[in-house]
Amino acid sequence: MSNVAIDLTKTVKEIITTMKTAIDNLNTDVDSLKSEILLAAHPVGSYYISDKATDPGTLFGGTWKMLDPGLTIIAQGKGTDKFGSFEFVAGQTYGERLHQLTVDELAKHAHTVSWHASSSKGNDYAVGSGTSPVTDLTQYAGDDKPHNNIQPSRAAYIWCRVS
Repeated sequence: MSNVAIDLTKTVKEIITTMKTAIDNLNTDVDSLKSEILLAAHPVGSYYISDKATDPGTLFGGTWKMLDPGLTIIAQGKGTDKFGSFEFVAGQTYGERLHQLTVDELAKHAHTVSWHASSSKGNDYAVGSGTSPVTDLTQYAGDDKPHNNIQPSRAAYIWCRVS
């Protein structure tokens, strides 16, 4: 910003022109300072979350990248819970929208098989009798479909400043 000296030997029109130029320069300086402050308040790596689709680059400057659909933000760091130790590293992506359970991920459980054997010739069959072991399977249950892994959420536009 600069100081403005008014030369009183000039005409009123020349003084007004000089003042207008000084005001325009001041406005330019204020706009530049405002842009610098907005960029400093949103450094590279900052996130902007909104219900509006407006690119934050038009609001604050800089280059912003929208997060991929379905991603949420989780706090980084190391921790321990009842399942053991874990670590989330800033900038990395974790989890999945849908998950296909494996047998190891099912709750430990057992199935009961009831035997009611009889013969049309009047011979009775007893479980475990005879020379061959008795083996049977329960009926299949479930459709083997992946399940939803999404916590209760609200969708928003999430941007990260990349430069």
